[in-house]
Amino acid sequence: MIFSYFTFLKATSAVTGVAVPAPAPTGKEVKDPKKIAEEEAKLAEELAEEERREGLRKAIATFFSLAHTRVLKMSEEMYSQLKRLYYVTPTNYIELVKGYVEMLEAKQKEYGNEITKLRLGLHKLDEAGESSETLK
Repeated sequence: MIFSYFTFLKATSAVTGVAVPAPAPTGKEVKDPKKIAEEEAKLAEELAEEERREGLRKAIATFFSLAHTRVLKMSEEMYSQLKRLYYVTPTNYIELVKGYVEMLEAKQKEYGNEITKLRLGLHKLDEAGESSETLK
């Protein structure tokens, strides 16, 4: 059994004899179990999406750190084989990240447009299905 703060005060007032004022109405209504289930499902989806994004962030960070260290190793190999120095600077790393961000934005826009087209197409198909049902 779950006790609220008000239940605790009520029990305390029975022991102490001090009256406890009635709680002010909060304006909250008792929610329908169906709505509660929908909200819980929505929260679960949001949590799963956040976990997916966090995993993606970690994977991207790992990739960038590995790519940068690999470039450092390759520059050492280049020096040992060709006797030519290749300097790896923080600016190189920042340019790598900027290039990735630009490519990511372009792909997101491209895929966003494709998703919109597909949704509109599905909507048109649904409308056509509904209108054919009414004609029958």
